[in-house]
Amino acid sequence: MDGHANLDRIDRAVLTLLQEGLPLEPHPLAALAFRAGIPEGEFLSRAIRWKEEGLIRDIRGIFDARALGYSSLLVAAQLDPTRVDEAAETVNRHPGVSHNYLREGRFNLWFTLAVPPGKKAEEEAEELVRAAGGEDWLPFPALKVFKVRAVFELGENGPGHRQVVGDSLSVENRFPSPNSGPDSPAAPSLSSREIAAVRALQEDFPLVPDPFRELGERAGFEEQELIGLAVRLRDQGRLRRIAATLRHRRAGFRANAMVVWEAEGKRAEAAGWLFASHPRVSHCYLRPTYPEWPYGLFTMMHASSREELEETVSLLSRESGLYSFSILWSLKEYKKERIRYF
Repeated sequence: MDGHANLDRIDRAVLTLLQEGLPLEPHPLAALAFRAGIPEGEFLSRAIRWKEEGLIRDIRGIFDARALGYSSLLVAAQLDPTRVDEAAETVNRHPGVSHNYLREGRFNLWFTLAVPPGKKAEEEAEELVRAAGGEDWLPFPALKVFKVRAVFELGENGPGHRQVVGDSLSVENRFPSPNSGPDSPAAPSLSSREIAAVRALQEDFPLVPDPFRELGERAGFEEQELIGLAVRLRDQGRLRRIAATLRHRRAGFRANAMVVWEAEGKRAEAAGWLFASHPRVSHCYLRPTYPEWPYGLFTMMHASSREELEETVSLLSRESGLYSFSILWSLKEYKKERIRYF
């Protein structure tokens, strides 16, 4: 099903606002409905419809793994193409694997891994690749984060065309701090009550007028205490936002690729912020390079077709002056879900 074809203007507004994030207040959906210019009941009914039809995957707290004390890693593994499906099943069984894709190229299995405090991501990754029968692998920790924001913008002209709704988020709120990365200062330890709040906020939010009250009752919180802890976690940089995740293919984003660029130093810095400003780029990181892998700038890109995505890559190449790149198309999705913290 191509869900985007069935969306009217108000649906696009509802879905965009839900992706951008729920306000941390007792009636967050009423606030989003006001921004969309519709009654709260209509906002809720449209959101419920698209949740039931599967366009909305879930609505959960989106956390910064490192700020919670976890260490994370992107892993590229070289697998025998005839055994890659079996290998992916082995990788998927690890609870710290949130995303796992088959991609084009020598390194054909790409997955993200997060491990709790006390464990080392590279050691876990090596054991996992070995268990999966990997022939070779490379670790790619994030050296710098330019953008982590998978908001699929559903404008009138199709996927990736910005639709302005109400007072859209500012650039400062849309992108992480330039200091986010392995060298940024670690936050103090979480209290037991904060950990309990993380557990509660990572559950799928109910589509009701007062979701914090309902979530709080399930987890043993008063509504205002849970909201207050969510605000504290956000201000500490641990909670990015509470937002909807879409099944992007159903929203019309049928072409998806990881585009990697050869760049270093100031050129990588300038290009990273340029790429982060583009609506078809959902993620942008600076990662290590290796003798067999010269690409240090990683972007995840989404478009309605391969042709549209290739046109965007060509545009960004010209604007950045980076002409050595590789498009690693997403061939198969083996796993895509939120990490369950604590």
